[in-house]
Amino acid sequence: MEKDKKDKLMVTADFVRKASMEVRLVKPDDFFAEPISMEQEQLLDILEQVFDNPDFADIKTIQGSESQYFYSSNHMTESYAKMLVRIEDKDLLKMVAETVRHESKIYPRPTDGKLFSTSPFSFSAEQLDDVVSQIKNQENYQDIQETRASNGAMYLYSNRFMTREHAIALTEWIEVLQHETS
Repeated sequence: MEKDKKDKLMVTADFVRKASMEVRLVKPDDFFAEPISMEQEQLLDILEQVFDNPDFADIKTIQGSESQYFYSSNHMTESYAKMLVRIEDKDLLKMVAETVRHESKIYPRPTDGKLFSTSPFSFSAEQLDDVVSQIKNQENYQDIQETRASNGAMYLYSNRFMTREHAIALTEWIEVLQHETS
């Protein structure tokens, strides 16, 4: 492989890796601007070679509703990349529901509503209330349920993966009981 082409592959991969380290996805348009400044045809060729080269196996692609995105699996998990895609796509209901389902299934635990006020979500209290209200009215999100601790803290869980009783007990434990016993 000629040196210039290998350099372009390395620059492209490093650009994606750096963005992933900064918790950002890369869109195709990002390659057309500085510091990469590629032409579209050149980009397609370079990306094809990146995906065919085992030295760049960490460079992954994920499809959003409007755009394709790139990330490095060395610096970002696939599930986090999917969450960032949902944020980019402004698919907030799906993002909240999938996050809640993931936590209910994998851990299993209810999801603290305050999670959505932190990065990368950065919802205001009003935005979260609006999203939760919309979720309650959507048929494909009927498994997403709300529970509150005795201190008023709101948690969400998926009844596909947790019973209501388990979610209520964990919410109370996390918010109130563990602090009283420590």
